[in-house]
Amino acid sequence: MTSKNAGQLQGRSPQEVLKTVFGYDGFRLNQQEIVEAVASGDDVFVLMPTGGGKSLCYQVPGLIRPGVAIVVSPLIALMKDQVDALKKKGVRAEYISSSQSAGQHREILRGIQAGEVDFLYVAPERLQLPRFREFLKKVEVALFAVDEAHCVSQWGHDFRNAYRAIGSVLEDFQDVPKIALTATADPATQADIVASLGLAKARCFQSSFSRPNLSVDIRKVEEDTFGPLRKFLKTQDGNAGIIYRASRRGVDETVLELTKAGLNAVGYHAGMPVEDRERAQERFLSEPEIIVVATIAFGMGIDRGDVRYVVHLEPPSTLEGYYQEIGRAGRDGLPSKALMLFDKKALGKQRQKIEANRDMDADRKAVLRSKLESIISVIETPGCRMRPLLAYFGEVEAAACGNCDHCQRPPLTRNAREQALTVMRAAIETDERYGSSTLARLLSPAPGMDEAERANTLHCYGAGRALSQDVWKSIIRQMIGTGLLAIQPERYGALKVTLAGRKALLSEDAQISLSGNWHEIAPQIEVAEYVALSEGQRDRLPEGLQESFNELRSKLSEKIDAGAVREIEIVRLLEARPETRDAIAEISDNPNLTGMADEILEVFAPKAAEELSFGIEL
Repeated sequence: MTSKNAGQLQGRSPQEVLKTVFGYDGFRLNQQEIVEAVASGDDVFVLMPTGGGKSLCYQVPGLIRPGVAIVVSPLIALMKDQVDALKKKGVRAEYISSSQSAGQHREILRGIQAGEVDFLYVAPERLQLPRFREFLKKVEVALFAVDEAHCVSQWGHDFRNAYRAIGSVLEDFQDVPKIALTATADPATQADIVASLGLAKARCFQSSFSRPNLSVDIRKVEEDTFGPLRKFLKTQDGNAGIIYRASRRGVDETVLELTKAGLNAVGYHAGMPVEDRERAQERFLSEPEIIVVATIAFGMGIDRGDVRYVVHLEPPSTLEGYYQEIGRAGRDGLPSKALMLFDKKALGKQRQKIEANRDMDADRKAVLRSKLESIISVIETPGCRMRPLLAYFGEVEAAACGNCDHCQRPPLTRNAREQALTVMRAAIETDERYGSSTLARLLSPAPGMDEAERANTLHCYGAGRALSQDVWKSIIRQMIGTGLLAIQPERYGALKVTLAGRKALLSEDAQISLSGNWHEIAPQIEVAEYVALSEGQRDRLPEGLQESFNELRSKLSEKIDAGAVREIEIVRLLEARPETRDAIAEISDNPNLTGMADEILEVFAPKAAEELSFGIEL
């Protein structure tokens, strides 16, 4: 392939370059409009899902325009993969990184001065070096492309300070077109990217995040996830797939288990030697039935269209990461699966990871807490899984996908209009400045809060005393998932009532269906110094639950007297009315309770036929 400097590509049409260099007959989605805008000198912001072909949006105009195209990329491995791919197509591409020698750097810069380099990939830290910036001012730059642009934003899931500084560098190149690209950015992150990079006049292009060929399935399981995983993999015989784990140890353990089961599995994580990671990538790209078990380090820049499934054995910490990872399945448009399996402790571990990070300031922790709430809203939604996922990226009017587990097998629900209206009124009364935890505390305050002062100033204070804070938080998360509430990351997770929520508030007959079983039993179960129910409080239990309370109290009396079981745990059992051992484990991990699961279930079993009951997802 002859390079553009031989005069064969510069000034040619985007279609010619696409066919001649990349071998494609036509553009996809809105690629052509984006390419033409950049090629003509416009600044552009691109939000395009994983697999949508973002790279072509700057590679084609980079070959059409004179000069060297500067591409900012966050990872050396990603830069190397992109450069290698371009070189195979005859494009003169290079990257500069800290892993190279000073002599290699000089040779690459000499090539740029001589007009012998079409693309230069660099890390954002490189742009901050004064000598490098001065060098760029002395050569002809075709364009600046900022890949993975969500790293610019403090609201993004992969915020990097070095990315934040890119905007000040671009100010020195007013006449050079800039293009910022990302596959994952909510509306707040999008606005921050545009402002930070000085793209106020940029043309914005957003492709739909809808993936009709992708079936999302989310399941809570017991601590051993390998049984359900093996069962799922039997349905995928002959297919290639990716299994994501949260830790390197998890990767190694899963590869061992799958290999023992006779499956073709290979691991990938940052702790492996470079040659082992490269070998894993080669096997993934070449073997038809390969299973790659990996941390999130795997997948960026890896292009394989026939990945039939992606499995998460822990919930991701952000919807951005989740969407990007499941987006690696079914890029060829054929039906594919996205399965999440996780035990009940997984979300708690995610919270602990955020709180334990001493290098993170309070504002950043608040942002990550709000992003975790968004993940939980997708997990707990009683409706379509894809609707809250699409709404997160700004597609608030999306219809149900018809393809996820909830669309195929709708969960049992109840009309929770009264509870939902209570939440929305509380959010509006408090100027939509609180998140789910604070709203739950206001609705169901614990003893010791300044009740007189709060009650005098807020009508919503104590309006939900009959339900525990845990139940209110679950109701709120489901309302986020169904689109009645929305998280505001730019306000550190504060909730706002959506247009759909306000319409429900004004409607006198709107039915709001949520899953779960709750009873108005009054006692405040969040208080550490919980006081046992008095006879008067027992009288406030709903009819039928007094008998259950007494029966449970009798069965557990020895353990209660010995201090091994607290009455607060009986209250939780009454509130949830579990019907399975797993449901009991959801309520408490106290072995003195879980060890008596069969006896506890006997208390509720006769009532299961009398009243529809489902375990609340906490």
